[in-house]
Amino acid sequence: MVAGVEQVLPLDFCVTLVRGAGPDEVIGILGGADPVPIVSAQTALLAEDAVREWVDEGGASHPTDLKYVVATRLGDWTMVIEPNGYLCTDRDVVRALSAAGELVSFYYNENTTPSFTWAAGGSELVCFNPGYPDDPYGAEPGRLDGLLTELGFTFGGYGEDLDDDENGFDADFQGRTFALMERMTGVRWDIELLDAATFHCAGVGGPGSRVATEPWYAEVREELTACAQDPYGWNDHDFGDFAGWRRRGVIDPRVKRALGHAGTTVLDEDRALALALAFAPAELIERMDLWVRQQPYRVVGRLDEPWHGPAEDLCWQLATADGGGSTAERIADLWRDFPELRDVVIPPPQPPPTERAAVRRKREARERDEERWRLEDLRTTWGGRIPTDPRLFEPDVQLYTLGLVPYDRDLIDRIAGSDAGTQRAMALWAARFCCTRSGLIDKDWAEAGLIALERGAPSPSWLADHDAAYAHWRGVPRESIVHVGRLGLSGEEPPPPDPELAALHALVHAHHDDPLIAAMATVRPAVQFGDPPAVIAAFRAAFDLP
Repeated sequence: MVAGVEQVLPLDFCVTLVRGAGPDEVIGILGGADPVPIVSAQTALLAEDAVREWVDEGGASHPTDLKYVVATRLGDWTMVIEPNGYLCTDRDVVRALSAAGELVSFYYNENTTPSFTWAAGGSELVCFNPGYPDDPYGAEPGRLDGLLTELGFTFGGYGEDLDDDENGFDADFQGRTFALMERMTGVRWDIELLDAATFHCAGVGGPGSRVATEPWYAEVREELTACAQDPYGWNDHDFGDFAGWRRRGVIDPRVKRALGHAGTTVLDEDRALALALAFAPAELIERMDLWVRQQPYRVVGRLDEPWHGPAEDLCWQLATADGGGSTAERIADLWRDFPELRDVVIPPPQPPPTERAAVRRKREARERDEERWRLEDLRTTWGGRIPTDPRLFEPDVQLYTLGLVPYDRDLIDRIAGSDAGTQRAMALWAARFCCTRSGLIDKDWAEAGLIALERGAPSPSWLADHDAAYAHWRGVPRESIVHVGRLGLSGEEPPPPDPELAALHALVHAHHDDPLIAAMATVRPAVQFGDPPAVIAAFRAAFDLP
């Protein structure tokens, strides 16, 4: 194989050399226009996704159905590379590209039959399967036989009853085919040449296509230009902020590129460390990377024993925190052992790039969709009516409120709209109701807690929190309480709590500092005592709530 090209070409490709037409002319013949110059084949081939879709005025994406080609001048020839494409195997394309000169093309796909084509003056001269070169066809099918033999192509009949060695399959046909192209054209190309070459890149529709006159084609070219200038940044803008950098306030592409997706974990734990890592010198990063990989062995006292650490980057090591403590602990140790991190100069953020029209429309469409989904989720969560009181969205309030939604959605708004004094009275009514129904009211200390509520007095010490109340109720030391969780996987409803325990929790909640939380957290268990409609009716009557 031509030296190093396997490092540049994708798994599936079509490489074509054309004599008699320059890169821009080739792209024009293939149905494209105004190609974008990109230095390096590797960078050019990375930009393939930029021509796959266009964005309408509403922000919706549509497939372009364009084929992506990159072309560069190599002496008297133009090299055309199609990543995952096969346009140059089409006979009309072969005829058009070779009409004024010559064409040599090699197509490979792991799932289909490879092909080699030599054409001149618009006519196919020799075509064959490089893996089985026995059956060439074209105007002069035997013209390359001597050269194929010289280059080591394997000949010999094949059939279903023969294995690969017997039927003449050439496992090294790719390398031989590239050598054949070099001998036929005189063009010597390797990875260094491809890395330095300037490629003309475009989306094309095929010979005779007028796709380049479509209104959206210019914007597709703009996206291709943006992708060429910053492939990783283009993907971040085009496909959404999956890693979450923007919502964390990081727009500087230098930080995102340096840290990668795992860097967000480090950023969440220690923003200063993440920024220092992004701009730290390579020598310091290497020492820290070794330190992180050794840390689990250092912790267990086995650092000096032979071991083989994973070849992960520094942020991935910090994010996964396999051994040697939590991520936060490892970060603290890193600051301690590498004080020079504090001397890293963090430059000011780069200004955000100008938002391209297609990107803006996609963002706006995505934001509209996200807002629609958010509102639909809220309507579902809140029984079809989204609250207008912002306090109901506070996590601590919502925790105790949503349980009332299935019973009486309107009651939630009534409670939230009441003044603080009324909410305190509601909490007292509900707590007394729970204590009475459960029998907890017979305990003198429970009655004392209700009386304290009525008088607006401070909570008794035994109602300071749930653990204190439980210990007082059971007559055990607080420190003896063990909290046990229950995880149900069958979808069955959990067993109902002990009525006195439910009333005890309501009594503690009734003393909450926030009157809205006190009301919501006590009315919900009260509704669950007995017949919910009857309890709600009694509650509404008590507070003149129609």
